[in-house]
Amino acid sequence: MAEEVKDLVSSFLKTRGLTLSDEKTNITHIDNGFDFLGWNFRKFKGKLIVKPSKDSIKTMIQKCSNVILKEGKAIT
Repeated sequence: MAEEVKDLVSSFLKTRGLTLSDEKTNITHIDNGFDFLGWNFRKFKGKLIVKPSKDSIKTMIQKCSNVILKEGKAIT
């Protein structure tokens, strides 16, 4: 079923001059979760859980750390 949908989406995009990336396209069960645009989507005990992805959190922490370190050097 999922492969059929993937084929339909691919043909839809192809008519518009776009393609699906084989490297990035992954078919998985919603219970396993997936990352999309910096968010993690997963179903747990019948509820959809949406939270920032681990990579997105790491990036934000790194940016905050850089700002703090930069400000610390400017004060001293």
